[in-house]
Amino acid sequence: MKKQLLLNAVLFLLTAFLFTTVASAQEQDTTIKEAKIKTSAVCEHCKARIEKAVNKLDGIESANLDTETKVLSVKYHSDILTLASIKTAINKSGYNADDMAADKEAFEKLPNCCKTNKCDHEHK
Repeated sequence: MKKQLLLNAVLFLLTAFLFTTVASAQEQDTTIKEAKIKTSAVCEHCKARIEKAVNKLDGIESANLDTETKVLSVKYHSDILTLASIKTAINKSGYNADDMAADKEAFEKLPNCCKTNKCDHEHK
């Protein structure tokens, strides 16, 4: 009888441990993810447009575009937002995002310098 009680207690503890481990693994799936997205940005004005478009999305933790490398570093909640939806926001603001081409109408609305890689904006 004592052996059966001991065995039941061990099984209970193992089950509780497994449940906790599975719950912890599920929480890790919803943690913040990081991504780097190559864009067609040219200048600080492009940076501002892209960062503004991405930061409007629910689930964005941070977004920072390096204008030298044209790479957007983004942290986001994967349970709220997908990488594809972040790229779509970039596209809708007129810029390429990795292999996804910019929305043509949005691209046409950009200043000419932002379309040609020759920025003539005054930077302050």
